Amino acid sequence: MLLRLAYLSVTNAFAMLRLLPMSDREKDVEILALRHQITVLERQLGGQRVRFDASDRAFLAALLHRLSAHARHRMRLLIRPDTVLRWHRDLMAGRHATRSRPKRGGRPRTVRSIRVLALRLAAENPGWGYRRLHGELLVLGVKVAASTVWEILKDAGIPPSPERASTTWADFLRSQADALLLGRKTWQSHGGAFEPMAGDPFGEVMNNIHKYVVSTTLKSASAWRNSTLIRDNVVEAIRQLKQQPGKNIGITGSVELVRSLIRAGVLDELNLLVHPILIGHGKRLFDDMGEQVPLKLADSKTFSTGVLQLTYVPADK
Repeated sequence: MLLRLAYLSVTNAFAMLRLLPMSDREKDVEILALRHQITVLERQLGGQRVRFDASDRAFLAALLHRLSAHARHRMRLLIRPDTVLRWHRDLMAGRHATRSRPKRGGRPRTVRSIRVLALRLAAENPGWGYRRLHGELLVLGVKVAASTVWEILKDAGIPPSPERASTTWADFLRSQADALLLGRKTWQSHGGAFEPMAGDPFGEVMNNIHKYVVSTTLKSASAWRNSTLIRDNVVEAIRQLKQQPGKNIGITGSVELVRSLIRAGVLDELNLLVHPILIGHGKRLFDDMGEQVPLKLADSKTFSTGVLQLTYVPADK
């Protein structure tokens, strides 16, 4: 637009220079010829509006806006005089908006101390969402919007509070147990899956934790590192393991082994994971248990994936 407007200004400046040596009679004749040509053009257009681009509008507005209203109404134009004034107002409004536009768009960046404080509160309180953090900042006298707190957490790569407060399987095993007790089928399937997973966090936890496999058919437990075979007197061997110092001994899968431990009264805690999936069929965990075993709910936890962990202990403990 600027290049087009400069071109129009230069060409019309030369046209004005061309008018200087002309007499008043010659100018009047040219004006009459131009007015007649405008009349012919309007007749050929048949009532259609003539379209002006932005540079044409700017040039005509700058040329005609200083004339009096009476003079503009006496001129033969393809547009109404009020249209010229509107073009001039739009031109001035655009110029004012350009000058008033801030050099840097958007709100100013949040003060670094506020960002540090919000991130510290989020790290020390993983269960707090951005609205709770916003409220705590207001209590401390820090006035920021809740959306600003959300943007601070997002820019820092901090996930929503349910995901921050959830526990991964690797963290759960590392904190709760330092050994695993497995049946033969579970040991073989897990060993084939986790043994090749070098470098994976969960795979490293499963490979490095000590494992006890209960089986009367296996001859060796060397196929999976850190494994010990228990062949005879399973209940007595587990009682001896429980007397040793250390954390808990976890069991995963191994349905028949879990049943035998419940019947023998050796199992101290039962963790059930309820997944939000309907399968429709499968092996029953507590089939053929014989007598009822009363349990009581000791704890419950919900993971970010929707999995519900239920922790039961014998009712007499």
